[in-house]
Amino acid sequence: MKCKNCGNTADVNEKYCTGCGKEYPFSSNLNNESIIKEAEPATSEPSKPTNSTAKTAKKSNKWLRLGIALLIMIGIGIYGSLDDKAIETNDKGIDSFVAGDSESAIASLIEARDSAVTDDTKLNTNKNLGYVYSTEERYDDALAAFKEALKYADKNSLDYYLVSAEINLLEKNFQEAENNFLAAYNKDPNDYQANNSLALFYLDLDDWAPEFVDYPKALVHAQKSYEQGGEDLYNITQMNLAIAHFFNDNYGETIRLLADYDYSAHPYAAFWTGLAYWAKGDTWNAKTYIKLAMNNGAEVPDELYQAIMVDEAEDTTTE
Repeated sequence: MKCKNCGNTADVNEKYCTGCGKEYPFSSNLNNESIIKEAEPATSEPSKPTNSTAKTAKKSNKWLRLGIALLIMIGIGIYGSLDDKAIETNDKGIDSFVAGDSESAIASLIEARDSAVTDDTKLNTNKNLGYVYSTEERYDDALAAFKEALKYADKNSLDYYLVSAEINLLEKNFQEAENNFLAAYNKDPNDYQANNSLALFYLDLDDWAPEFVDYPKALVHAQKSYEQGGEDLYNITQMNLAIAHFFNDNYGETIRLLADYDYSAHPYAAFWTGLAYWAKGDTWNAKTYIKLAMNNGAEVPDELYQAIMVDEAEDTTTE
């Protein structure tokens, strides 16, 4: 990038020119909001997934599914039980996934699953493994894990409906998936797991079944999950609520909800903060937070990186 005032070459992450001291304007010809909102429901039949910025952004956000996994893992067992080892290893896997180390997470969750003794722990470790596989787009492995989990769920229980819905999604039976998520919700409309799952469902189907995408509904259920999950779960439910606000164009609320996170422990909070600033037209803060997210292990899709971090710099050199 070159300073428009004196021509000095500078790094794209510098705010002020080292030659003349003038602040870089970072004005962009990109239509930030239009790129983000490419994921709006289409009126035509769904086709194969595309690499639109918004869709890629959502796929990169492990918190959409990780949030569900973490919520369900609360209370998996009691230390001092037969499943101490499985619980400890499961928690290690979740920590690895939060830190962006998917391979270690999967290895730990497989170990936890294989060492589980009780049906409840077998259910939850398989379920968590399914969520991680699904987030990593290992769909065959995810389907196998969820089908194994279903063996340990009591018929017509909350878990039975939630796991059945995940199987429906992977088999592309979207109407049945919604029916099962709603069945879980109807068992207890205040259950944070059911609400969190519905929030994800209404946010995350624009690749495959855009007719089910409903951002306002997602926000309602994310808000309810946040309110009902309790203080111990706020890091998870608040993150998902912030993301739901983002897709409802409430960018300031997204930034507010994510402002107090420890970004070294929660790099995707920085990721969505950066994306919200970008949507607001604040490219300097967008670059700052996206770089912070990457430095702490978040995976930033190449299309987003090019649009926010690279194309912007190239654009300023042509003027």
